[in-house]
Amino acid sequence: MKKILIFVAAFCCLTAAVAVEQMALDINFSRPAWKAVVKTLWGAGPQVAGDALEFGPGSFAALPLIPCLPGSTVRIEFDAETTDIESAGAAWRTAAVQLGLFTGDKEQAHLDLFNTGKATARHRVSRSIPLKNSGFRLCFGNYGRTGKFRIANLKVALDVPGRNLERDGSFSGMFGINDWFVRKSGKDWDGLGLGRHGSARVEAGLFPSPGKTLVLDGAGTVTGRQFPYNGEALVVGGWYMQQGIRRAAGAPPWANAGIQLVYLDADDKPIGHRDVTSRLLDGDRPWEYHCVYIPAGGLSPKVKSVSVWLRVWGGNTGKACFDDIAVIRQGEGEARNYDASKGRLSIGPAEKAYRLDRVWNGVDLSYCSQIVLPHVRAALRKLKEEGGVEYVRTREFFNGPFPVKSISADGEIEFDFSGVDRCVDFLVRELGVKLVPTIETVPPQLQTQNNKHVPKDYGLWGKTLKGLVRHWIERYGRETVSQWVFECWNEPGSDFFRGTDEEFCRLFVTYLRALTETERENGIRLRIGTPSGAMNGLLSLCMAEARKAGLDKAVTDVSIHIYGGYDGSLALYPHGIKEARGRMAPFG
Repeated sequence: MKKILIFVAAFCCLTAAVAVEQMALDINFSRPAWKAVVKTLWGAGPQVAGDALEFGPGSFAALPLIPCLPGSTVRIEFDAETTDIESAGAAWRTAAVQLGLFTGDKEQAHLDLFNTGKATARHRVSRSIPLKNSGFRLCFGNYGRTGKFRIANLKVALDVPGRNLERDGSFSGMFGINDWFVRKSGKDWDGLGLGRHGSARVEAGLFPSPGKTLVLDGAGTVTGRQFPYNGEALVVGGWYMQQGIRRAAGAPPWANAGIQLVYLDADDKPIGHRDVTSRLLDGDRPWEYHCVYIPAGGLSPKVKSVSVWLRVWGGNTGKACFDDIAVIRQGEGEARNYDASKGRLSIGPAEKAYRLDRVWNGVDLSYCSQIVLPHVRAALRKLKEEGGVEYVRTREFFNGPFPVKSISADGEIEFDFSGVDRCVDFLVRELGVKLVPTIETVPPQLQTQNNKHVPKDYGLWGKTLKGLVRHWIERYGRETVSQWVFECWNEPGSDFFRGTDEEFCRLFVTYLRALTETERENGIRLRIGTPSGAMNGLLSLCMAEARKAGLDKAVTDVSIHIYGGYDGSLALYPHGIKEARGRMAPFG
């Protein structure tokens, strides 16, 4: 007997909440990735007909069972088209698209979203259905004895109240730089390895929806951004698939691969976690959607932030794939990190006039070799003349202009600064701007195994840096160079530095030693900055190593990168500044 369940329900207190897309499948059947999530239930299976799946008599398919939370809404859209279909018994056993409603792994009822045996022209079907069950599955096909049914452009989206904090759940942005970071070394809270940096990559076409998929081919760990936690409810989910996962010898039975929600304290130290992936298993697993719910106040007050970790545990073999990661905050939480009653800010005409002084005005050029391009020079001139730009941040002086001509066996360095001068002269002598030189990568003569990031001789790398800065002092004068702000590397916690954290800390100490020696030898006081936009606690690690070397007091400026405004909330600014101050506080 056909089961029909009719929902006449309100969302109680959730009706006023803003809904956000937790999960979305957007399938064009002309792309072969649909096979990753559409499985034949019975019959011969569908055939591709243009952008549609075509079902002959007695064939049916389904998407995976998708877990959901009460209060969720599923939105389903598709194009449907049929020929005349003779029913197989009951009148409804013809072309059908059905939404199965599950408690656990048991189907309780289903809804017919499309059901006909009459020939129908292609048309769009859209439904939005509130859910009370713990899961749902979409099935579609042809129950009938004759005829054909076609379905195309299928979209299944799951909405929940709240705000999705993860802005790049499908890895479409700059991987390893903006939102997702590859761990290079170390161990987790259980003493298990975080894997290799080189195991992580992103690929298009592995998953039906647009965007890219993260692939961990062998042991590796990729972490998302840290999101402040104030006791609010959280919904965390994502698609996951694995092939041939095998645990390392002696590893615990659960140390396979999967998605974790990691809890961090005020010092960014992991103090707990929850496995988002249901069951951690060896072997193969098809694409499945996984999610967990953290109720309001469900975590310890010691938890100050959370982060998603995507993992194949250290020492393991096999492949794991991740897509459509979501971290949804519901409500505001009770443990606020500010007290709104403590102060009031007013800007505007009042008893006294407020004057807003510009304290910093600069532009980031990235690679200095681009300065020779006519359109770059035109843009910089306009920024200086019309925008009042005072500082230009630029980097990559050792590769591009190539000032190091040779290094002899006994460590003597021959320089040719003509390429660097063509770039920097325009900024300093023609435009009259100050520099923020970001020192990064090593000259070709010091590269190891085609690695521009880790020198085979740290001392010689320090000598090349001293030679470069000494040349600038001689060419532009002490007064000019003393106003520049030096930085060590761009975002070294990302793919911009392809070495371990330990190797970078050694580079940073070498950089500090080279610049302080340059100060003594040339009678100048330099503005010596930190790594530029160090992430994942690397700033604290670097400063701790600098203190061990007695060089932490050499640092005069702190460089942080806050991606707010154009692609993130402006609220990220005070949070980022507070975090940087907290990291630097132990160093005076």
